[in-house]
Amino acid sequence: YRSLFIMLLRGAGITVHAEVHTNTGRADIVIIFENVIFVLEFKCADTQNSIDSVRKLGIKQREEKNYAKTYESDSRRLIKQVFIVDVVNRKIIL
Repeated sequence: YRSLFIMLLRGAGITVHAEVHTNTGRADIVIIFENVIFVLEFKCADTQNSIDSVRKLGIKQREEKNYAKTYESDSRRLIKQVFIVDVVNRKIIL
């Protein structure tokens, strides 16, 4: 899912970086626009009951590993988001 998302964004001419390394881990996707930077973490939920726990895990991972720290001093707006891929219903949940 993540690779398809990256392909679609790059095909649209959007600046996208995948597996962005930090000193503590790798952010799944960083999207850079003129006025905003998105730091995205992708997680898969293979059951309907696991969506909330998978979301919490993604948020915890993103914060503990400081994926957005590199961009905090940038003047652009910074948005951090976890994308949950609901495998059962084949959709993305924010």
